[in-house]
Amino acid sequence: MSPNLTLKHASSGINTDHKCLTIEDARYKLSLSMKIIIREGSAAKNFESLHPLISECSKKYCDSLMFCFDDAHPNDILNGHINLIVARAIEHGHGFFDVLKIACINPVLHYKIPVGLKNRRSC
Repeated sequence: MSPNLTLKHASSGINTDHKCLTIEDARYKLSLSMKIIIREGSAAKNFESLHPLISECSKKYCDSLMFCFDDAHPNDILNGHINLIVARAIEHGHGFFDVLKIACINPVLHYKIPVGLKNRRSC
């Protein structure tokens, strides 16, 4: 997608992207306050090209990254889907807590999923 089209998307309220192919494209979208979804699926994959963003996570992008597993066959999902991406990220040397934040907390907060997250005011 061209930078102009990306800017139009971001300014119109589109705030996630799971189709980045290069780290440069992802960084540009992050600079526009978009969230980047690192995906692995049966056909489409971008983990290998985007996982270096995870090591930059605690400095810049930790709240702006998520994982997804799309276009997946049901048997692939039964074999662990997000767990497999978490394991790969840890195998690549990324921080355990950064990876768990990307996998578990960021999607809940971004999509406002009503699950058992506690905050200090509710304890």
